[in-house]
Amino acid sequence: EKIYSLSQAALGDNLAVLADALLTEKINFEAIGERIAHSQGLITLASQPMAKRLSALIDKLNEMHYQARWEAGAEGPRVILGRCPYAKVIEAHPELCKMEVTLLEKAIGRPVLQSPRNELIGHGLCPFIFKVS
Repeated sequence: EKIYSLSQAALGDNLAVLADALLTEKINFEAIGERIAHSQGLITLASQPMAKRLSALIDKLNEMHYQARWEAGAEGPRVILGRCPYAKVIEAHPELCKMEVTLLEKAIGRPVLQSPRNELIGHGLCPFIFKVS
């Protein structure tokens, strides 16, 4: 005898509704980004050479479901987040990008500038450019 049922993923959840409600509250997104960077062990990357930082950062971001990669650019290294794990709520709450900027800055140890959202957002990508100073 076999019993079949739908997976939890197929059944859905109310996480987007909960997240939307929570995100309408006063939240310090930079503090949350820093907390995530600490909890994921990203802070320790800042003391390593840049190429090693980027490689380790990409590995960690991919563990966090970002489908990330990096590439060299005229303005400095560019990190491309191929998937936004907050896609269900990001349109209503673009302030979540502040959290990601802080997370990246803490990992790299340099200021991060997000490219205009419309540059790659139509393809589901979210580009960030590191300011090299």
